[in-house]
Amino acid sequence: MSALTDAVIARQEAQLGAPLDYLRSLADASTVAFLKFGAFAPLAGHRAQAPAAVWHLARLAATRAQDCGTCVQIVVNQAKADGVAASVLQAALDGDEPRLGDDERLALRFGQAVASGDGAHQAGGDVQTRFGETVRVELALAVATAQVFPILKRGLGQDLTCARVTVEV
Repeated sequence: MSALTDAVIARQEAQLGAPLDYLRSLADASTVAFLKFGAFAPLAGHRAQAPAAVWHLARLAATRAQDCGTCVQIVVNQAKADGVAASVLQAALDGDEPRLGDDERLALRFGQAVASGDGAHQAGGDVQTRFGETVRVELALAVATAQVFPILKRGLGQDLTCARVTVEV
């Protein structure tokens, strides 16, 4: 791995607040694969119209479906940096849906349904009715891409870092 690659990863770790050793493994094995994965990152962060809390909670539900504690922490850190209230994030993590608004509950339900495949059509229809097709697309991309990170870590044999951890809000 080059010094530049290591610096890029270190900068991302500082920004996300979690170790990204799986990226080092990827870069060590194949610079081309690392660069291609880097091209994937903008898709994983695509949000134009979805409200911040809605988008992040859909990602949070999808990430939790993969049981990746460090990945959940990253999603929480990104949501906080994007202005999502800590109380909203804590309520979502605690499963305390009465403390969430209707839109936030819908986002969690959508993320869970799409990640599990159970009730995805209904949840997607509800999202489209409430927010429109563009936001439905953004949430679908958010859910799909959020799962790539824990799955990649698992495939690289680094899923031990995906064990349940205490997530700080």
